[in-house]
Amino acid sequence: MHFPGVARRFTRSIFLWGAAAFLAEAVYQQLNRYQPHRSGLWFFGLLPLPLMLGFIVSLVRTIWKMDELQKRISIESAFIAFAAALAISLAFAGLDRMGWYKAAWDDVIDFMLFTWACAYIFYSVKYR
Repeated sequence: MHFPGVARRFTRSIFLWGAAAFLAEAVYQQLNRYQPHRSGLWFFGLLPLPLMLGFIVSLVRTIWKMDELQKRISIESAFIAFAAALAISLAFAGLDRMGWYKAAWDDVIDFMLFTWACAYIFYSVKYR
C-alpha cells in the first residue's frame, strides 16, 4: 500500500521538531534512570526544552500557512494529544490520591508528544 505525500509530511519541520523533542526527552529519561545524580546530565535535562519550544513555534507557523484540510489534520491530532494527556493526568492523579503510584509530570509530557505523533500519522493517512 502506497500513500503519496505521506513521506513528505514526515520531513516537515513540525514533525521533525516533535520527533527531536520526543527523542531528546526519551534519551534524557534513560540516562537519568541509570545515573540519576551525575553532574554532567544537567545539559541533557535542558536539551528537550528548546526542542519543545521549536515544536510549538513550528506548530503555530505551520497552521497559519495551511489549507483547510491540513488545518483539520493538525488540529485533530493536537486535540487527540490534549485529550489523551488530560486522561492520563487524571489517571495519575487518581493513583496518587490512592497512594498507589506517584507519577512525574515528565511522564505526561512524553506521553503527549508520542500521542501527538501517532495521531498526526493516523490523520495524515486517513485524509489522503
